[in-house]
Amino acid sequence: MIGVSESLPVILICGTTHMRKSIDGLCTIVVYELEQEPCSDCLFVFCGRTRNRLKIRKRH
Repeated sequence: MIGVSESLPVILICGTTHMRKSIDGLCTIVVYELEQEPCSDCLFVFCGRTRNRLKIRKRH
C-alpha cells in the first residue's frame, strides 16, 4: 500500500504500457517521453493494454 498525501502530484501516463517493463524501462519513459525526473516527488501511473492493471512508480 502506498501512502499518498493530498499535495503529492500524480502523473497518469496516457496510452498503454507493456506490463513486462522493468523499473528501468518505466524510468526511460518518464525521462525521454515525459521529460520528467523519475526521482521527483511524483507518482507516475502506468496502465496496461486491457486497463485492468497498473504500475505505479514512486521514489522511496
